[in-house]
Amino acid sequence: LLTNGGRVLSIVNKANTLEEARNIVYEEAEKIHFKSKYYRKDL
Repeated sequence: LLTNGGRVLSIVNKANTLEEARNIVYEEAEKIHFKSKYYRKDL
């Protein structure tokens, strides 16, 4: 995966509640590793 900045990828999930889906997405985001990784935690 090569990028020159900007949004690189999105993680989506479907669950019984918004809170559950959000928690799963953040858990999955932690499994992705690359230099200078950043993701918002306020969504």
